[in-house]
Amino acid sequence: MRVLVRLLIAGGLVAAVVVAWMVVSSDDAPQATEARKAPPVLLAEGEEPTVPLSPIITKTALKFVQTAVTRQDVDASWDIVAPEYRKGFTREQWAAGAIPVVPFNARLGGARYQVDISTTNDAMLRVGLLPRKGDTETKAGTFIIKLHKYGERWLVTYWAPRGQTFVPGLG
Repeated sequence: MRVLVRLLIAGGLVAAVVVAWMVVSSDDAPQATEARKAPPVLLAEGEEPTVPLSPIITKTALKFVQTAVTRQDVDASWDIVAPEYRKGFTREQWAAGAIPVVPFNARLGGARYQVDISTTNDAMLRVGLLPRKGDTETKAGTFIIKLHKYGERWLVTYWAPRGQTFVPGLG
């Protein structure tokens, strides 16, 4: 009798796990990754979703991290940030450091990136940052950065931790 009870309990547990797996993997179930996506890059008609990433894009993104994100020489980031991102700020206010850029105590040279989108006019990268050596309070972080081509220059239009939406000027 004990064996039969144990088999029934084990069978019930297996059935519960299978049902839970079916619910979680269902197409109707909300996916946790949906909340992690940055606002989409809108493609112009006929624009290819992926083109080779220009080296100037990664150079601009790195300079943004080294200046605005780390709060080291914030004034230097003014020229690589899109006008709509710094809207409402004077250059002096921006240089003072109270800017709509999520800060991170990043180890310079420790950034890694992955291309999400690269078109002729827009790029979106995931940037992995490590904290500075000796910083035991900060954990590694992943951020989304978006850049847009203005004439011949690439400027930052978006920066936020992956998994959060940040609208410049609203918080």
